[in-house]
Amino acid sequence: MGSLKSPVFILVLHLLEGVLSNSLIQLNKNGYEGIVIAIDHDVPEDEALIQHIKWAEALHLLNLEAKSQFRAAAGVCGRGTWVHLVASSVSGEKVHRSSLSRESWRSHPNCHQKDDIEKAEEVFQDSKELGIRRKHFLREHPGVLSLLTAHPWSLLCNGIPGQSIAQTGVGDGGAASKDVFMFTMEAFRPSSGQASPCQKLISSQKPPVKQIPGERSKVENGRDARLADVLVSATSPVGEDQPHTEHVGACGEKGLRIHLTPNFLAGKKLKEYGPQGTGSAKVFQQTVCILLTLGHERAFLHEWAHLRWGVFDEYNNEEKFYLSKGKAKSVRCSAAITGKNVVRWCQGGSCVNKGSCRIDKLTGLYGKDCVFLPDKQQIEKASIMYSQTIDSVVEFCTEKNHNKEAPNAQNQRCNLRSTWEVIQGSEDFRKSTPMTTQPPTPTFSLLQIGQRILCLVLDKSGSMTNDDRLNRLNQASKLFLLQTMEQGSWVGMVTFDSAAYVKSELKQIKSAADRDLLTKSLPTVSSGGTSICSGLQAAFTVIKKKYPTDGSEIVLLTDGEDNTIGACFDLVRKSGAIIHTVALGPAAAKELEQLSTMTGGLQTYASDQAQNNGLVDAFAALSSGNGAVSQRSIQLESRGASLQKDQWMNGSVIVDSTVGKDTLFLITWTTQAPQILLWDPSGTKQGGFVVDKATKMAYLQVPGTAKVGHWKYSLKASSQTLTLTVTSRAASATVPPITVTPVVNTNTANFPSPVTVYATLRQGVSPILRASVTALIESVNGKTVTLELLDNGAGADATKSDGVYSRFFTAFETNGRYSIKIWALGGITADRERTLPQNGVMYIDGWIENGEVKLNPPRPETNNVQDKQLCFTRTSSGGSFMASNVPSAPIPDLFPPCRVTDLKATIQGHTLVNLTWTAPGDDYDHGRASKYIIRISTNIVDLRDKFNTSVQVNTTNLIPKEANSEEIFGFELEGDSFGNGTDIFIAIQTVDKSNLKSEISNIARVSLFIPPEEPSTSNDTAPLCPDVSINSTIPGIHVLKIMWKWLGEMQVTLGLH
Repeated sequence: MGSLKSPVFILVLHLLEGVLSNSLIQLNKNGYEGIVIAIDHDVPEDEALIQHIKWAEALHLLNLEAKSQFRAAAGVCGRGTWVHLVASSVSGEKVHRSSLSRESWRSHPNCHQKDDIEKAEEVFQDSKELGIRRKHFLREHPGVLSLLTAHPWSLLCNGIPGQSIAQTGVGDGGAASKDVFMFTMEAFRPSSGQASPCQKLISSQKPPVKQIPGERSKVENGRDARLADVLVSATSPVGEDQPHTEHVGACGEKGLRIHLTPNFLAGKKLKEYGPQGTGSAKVFQQTVCILLTLGHERAFLHEWAHLRWGVFDEYNNEEKFYLSKGKAKSVRCSAAITGKNVVRWCQGGSCVNKGSCRIDKLTGLYGKDCVFLPDKQQIEKASIMYSQTIDSVVEFCTEKNHNKEAPNAQNQRCNLRSTWEVIQGSEDFRKSTPMTTQPPTPTFSLLQIGQRILCLVLDKSGSMTNDDRLNRLNQASKLFLLQTMEQGSWVGMVTFDSAAYVKSELKQIKSAADRDLLTKSLPTVSSGGTSICSGLQAAFTVIKKKYPTDGSEIVLLTDGEDNTIGACFDLVRKSGAIIHTVALGPAAAKELEQLSTMTGGLQTYASDQAQNNGLVDAFAALSSGNGAVSQRSIQLESRGASLQKDQWMNGSVIVDSTVGKDTLFLITWTTQAPQILLWDPSGTKQGGFVVDKATKMAYLQVPGTAKVGHWKYSLKASSQTLTLTVTSRAASATVPPITVTPVVNTNTANFPSPVTVYATLRQGVSPILRASVTALIESVNGKTVTLELLDNGAGADATKSDGVYSRFFTAFETNGRYSIKIWALGGITADRERTLPQNGVMYIDGWIENGEVKLNPPRPETNNVQDKQLCFTRTSSGGSFMASNVPSAPIPDLFPPCRVTDLKATIQGHTLVNLTWTAPGDDYDHGRASKYIIRISTNIVDLRDKFNTSVQVNTTNLIPKEANSEEIFGFELEGDSFGNGTDIFIAIQTVDKSNLKSEISNIARVSLFIPPEEPSTSNDTAPLCPDVSINSTIPGIHVLKIMWKWLGEMQVTLGLH
């Protein structure tokens, strides 16, 4: 893969589009390449932030010691991983290496072995000035860890104070030559025969780096910050400063990105989330070397495991204790972690210890103020996914020490598998092999912001005449040039058929006149064959006349096949450019998406059904991932209709208070201009549409900021297709706009595996709840399926009420491309802190040190407790995916019901068990299933592994409801069969009409707890129990028809697995 070579503006989390893990991280020869870290625009300029990141100080290779067949690799770093980090300058002309002096190496606390010092000296001798040009260096060192920052002042590097560094100049000398630094960092093997950790990499002191006044950085151009793997922003999406990972997928699926805050990086939250690294690498008794890149190394590893390996937290903020064999236990992994249960009473901003916890006599559990505080001194080594703050914890839980009974997200989402079992099944683990050589030298880069540089590469071959494609290309491209492209960007244009033609060299957009001039270069005549590589080569030539291709963008549109496209793949990789692909029509080259995949670009598809407005949507989605979100074009509406004689296309568009600047209404037609009527929210009729009869489009740019409210439109035409598109920008730079971000779990669907469609709704970092969100999925044949997305925490949706709406797509009709469009309407903005976060490191309530209780302040209370009703509309292209192995019609039923993931169990009295869950469907989460199988066991592992032989509950009278409905069912246990303190585990399997069975649900539990008898008094009255009609079909179990009046009277609420 190409290097991450881009100075970019900063990523905003809700603007990533494409597939899950659109990251460019790759594991190459056991090394992670292409990790991108970005600093958001909302972070105030503070030079200390870069200092606190402490790249050098915090760089660790953590040795996850080899086992079994890897034991023979003793003396090597197990399954090692390394990372290339590349350093570049403002001028970028040449790159040189620097290293620590050997005196600094000898004094370094981790260079304590003779072999280590000798190797350090070898590094020092081998890493002297290398006067190679940057482009050659980057080819040799393609993997980079990039700090992407919005501020020119922050092009600097930092390390441990007191360490000396040898500085080398570049270029021809002079002051400017001191602005370039590279630090060589070497990882060491343990001494022969030992299993010691890989040594900490060297540290360095921050050199002064200057911004050259008035000169645009040549380091990089416009690498899209939406590719960031780690985002540093002023506030975490889950509130305050808690490290957090966006992970919307299933167990084992990669996350989207890690979120960190400046306060966390600055060490201001050490008590709450754990101490910063002190320098010594930890030894993991497992089989991968992980390179950590931030100060709180175990906190970062916790988040890296979410991001890269798809595991979940092993603590539970909402349910901190559970009953096991009649005893209350804290949720932790492993269960061998020691500590105390204390009452933590908090008021205002402080907490005090109120003594030991007391058991509730009715539930057998501790009260709500009880917390488990771990001992600071431990011998237990697991688990990183439980508490990253315990000094002895340096491992993940394995199958041997995993606490399968604990009601936490890992057990619920991963079917009781330990985190290490999931990691072993990851793509990273499968691709890694024992290292037999020295890990390569990691290098790093701090990259500077650059302007957006983009070249349109447009197909004008003879096939573009079909279905009015050339004219539709002009309509979509004009929207892109007039509205989507940001002010100050550089744009060029190339067209191609059998050869390539430069229509416009790079021009900077400074005014409306510049935009109009570019639109005049669009192709008007189609002819010839299709040579995609010719178009790409011409685009690279256009870009290189002014700037390097590194980080530049190319928008490639084609409708034709080209069996020579593979010939330029290597050129594309070496260019460092990002290629966004637009496939138009059913015959576009099948290899087209490989270009966007290898470069991190967006892939889209537009059919020949003009009323679906797919081509305009594809271009509207190409706003830059760089820059502030307030500068980004936001699509409010995209509609189309085929009208008959004198028919009207009527509707309204909501301009909400978060948008309104640069609002544009665009109407297109296929034969002749329609009658256009538009009224603003006050009822004033709008005029001034610019009519372009040649391109068959008209547009109105609303002056100033558009009025808030419903803009009504009526379009009248006869026997033609009309479309309406509305775009806008944020009304204010200080109030974040509402955004919708579509994502799919894959860009290559292999039937009968479903595609999972996600859409994230946010206003800034606050989720939008209770919105109506719909996905329109169009096949290569033009057939459109409407899919309602849900935020209900069931089926495809990971977490309820988090602003992420999800659904499985199973309605395949043919092989080929499918496009996705998202519509979102209305909703409420919710406080991000109302629900406790998932996929983040644990907030430390306190700890026990030398027998003394140490307590932290409580998590800050939210100030926003009111839901705010929002009235808005949003539309966004979700890109495309390619389906394969779809059989010819009639398509067989090969889709089972989806797994139940939200099964909950409660016990009423001592025998009545009530269950609730969300109904799956006949095909995943669609339709109605045929029946449920409910089984129970007193052994949680037996229920999972031997479900078919576990005791079955009679569900004769339980008829499945429509998918996504709430199911309620109750059954009674025979009191004599299960004694006090018995744990009963329950799971469900769903069966469809074709007798296809779902996976086993999450395992719920109840514990029989009989409160101790108390002396009765004359005033005591025993509670009345209703008469229950029992239909017993299995020994020890009585099946009870649903007793609706019991609901709401549950005495004990127990946890999930």
